[in-house]
Amino acid sequence: PREYTEKKKTKVYRNPESFAAMAAANKQMAVSDDLNYETWAPIAQKRLVENGVWDVVVNGVSPDPTKIPELAATIKAEELAQWRNRVIKDIKALKIMQSSLTDSAFRNTVSAASAKELWDLLKKGNEEAKPRRLEKEFENLRMHYGETMEIYLVRVMDILDRLRISGIEKSDDEVVRKLLTSLSWEYDDAIPVLNEFMEMPYMTSKDLLTMYERYGDPPKDMPHMVKDFCVSLKKAIAEEMYCGLCEKYNHKEEDCCYNPIRLEKEFEDLRMYDGEPMDIYLGRVVDFLERLDDLGIEKSDDEVIVKLLTSLSWEYDDAIPLLREFMDLPDMTRKDLIDILDQFGDHPYAMPHMMKGSYMSLKKAKSEQLWCGLCDKYNHNTQDCYYNPMARNSSGGARQFNGKCHQCGERGHYARHCSSGRNQQQAATQAPEPVHLMLAVTIGGFTFDEDMWMIYTNASNHMTPYAKLFTTLDRTYRGKVLLAGGRVIMAVGKGDVSIMMNGVKKTIKNVLFVPRINRNVLSVGQITSGGYTVTMEAGGCTIKEETGKVFAKTGWEEREA
Repeated sequence: PREYTEKKKTKVYRNPESFAAMAAANKQMAVSDDLNYETWAPIAQKRLVENGVWDVVVNGVSPDPTKIPELAATIKAEELAQWRNRVIKDIKALKIMQSSLTDSAFRNTVSAASAKELWDLLKKGNEEAKPRRLEKEFENLRMHYGETMEIYLVRVMDILDRLRISGIEKSDDEVVRKLLTSLSWEYDDAIPVLNEFMEMPYMTSKDLLTMYERYGDPPKDMPHMVKDFCVSLKKAIAEEMYCGLCEKYNHKEEDCCYNPIRLEKEFEDLRMYDGEPMDIYLGRVVDFLERLDDLGIEKSDDEVIVKLLTSLSWEYDDAIPLLREFMDLPDMTRKDLIDILDQFGDHPYAMPHMMKGSYMSLKKAKSEQLWCGLCDKYNHNTQDCYYNPMARNSSGGARQFNGKCHQCGERGHYARHCSSGRNQQQAATQAPEPVHLMLAVTIGGFTFDEDMWMIYTNASNHMTPYAKLFTTLDRTYRGKVLLAGGRVIMAVGKGDVSIMMNGVKKTIKNVLFVPRINRNVLSVGQITSGGYTVTMEAGGCTIKEETGKVFAKTGWEEREA
């Protein structure tokens, strides 16, 4: 016996307009899904033409002129008679159409007050239901038992063409999956071989369709014929494609993930994605370093430290200075930096405050081992200090310095003269960052549309917060942006942006990527330095190229008084 659970009914009050919209949508779905409009429409049109009422379906009937005061006073009897004849024709056309509908389609369109309204409702419903019907038809596509492969492929190509015409693109994987799972049981023995064929490199749905067309009839011979073809194809591929690094036949050495040149390029391009959790990023870094170790490619601590400090996303900009102070402490390695990032990196904005205590404790511990009383620094001892008078001879002249370089650990030179890779790379990473001005923008508040660009005279550079607008973007670029009120945020990239202006694609070069601003910014100074002229008038702003051709026209921002 069935069990029924009684639920307490709750009244839900909605806007009447939402009910009307829902009813209209449901009506269109029901009409179009139940009625075969493509078959019904030409037959109904033929009947309407034969009865001489097609014109009222196309053009409709005007409102009753006697109820319009302006027309009622001047309308002639002949004109009123003509209008009444069109009303009669409209009623007749409506009855002809309703009599040819299915029961459910009639019930869902009974509210239509005219023939034109009914025709438009059915047509619109069909257009909206067509994609659903095509998707359903593709989903239900199956090869009939006994059907020849040739006829089946005609049906497949027909539905794919209709989907494409309707703007519905099926991915190659979806088409391949449908082709492999829709064959009749007569092809069961061929499926494993066909799967093996599709696992070979660069195979697409087009290749699978070719296999069906070439070897699909008769079904019983298909497994052997496809198998022989696969053997020949594998041999041909092996002659062209072989990787000596991993001894596989589906790619060349230059495409192998273990290729040293490719790995070097991959290491160079390694970046943390915006919003990527720190543990995921560190997992990628450690996995990559292990792949390098497996191939005997060693990356020094200095290289890995520089990469980690320069590849973090812009969310960690405030933490970078303190991370550098960490790594300036004596005897710090890449493992120490990875541990710090793993311990504190889950909260980028709070990371500087969370690290401060650990940094002070570590600094104190290190200071017990190394401290210079001459310059009050904790990365070397007094005897190794540049300012140590013992570094000069009795006559006051300089003698060979025998102190220890805290950068590489060797004696005989100062850290500032050290030629180690880390010293050079740290100098590069610690180069002063450029400062850009944007004195009319603040953070937060209203966010402007991403396709809107605003021109400012007090901005030193073009800027945008939208990464997807860039056609080229150098994410290694770093710079400071000074906002109104004195606040400083970071620019974390620089590149070219493509925009549409009156249907024409335009390119804006040297645009800063500043994720924390709330609008796109065009700098008058940068525009004019590129040879353009900017004219500001009461009606707006006009930018012209050197040839005098108009590059863009803008209006003024409306602000409340």
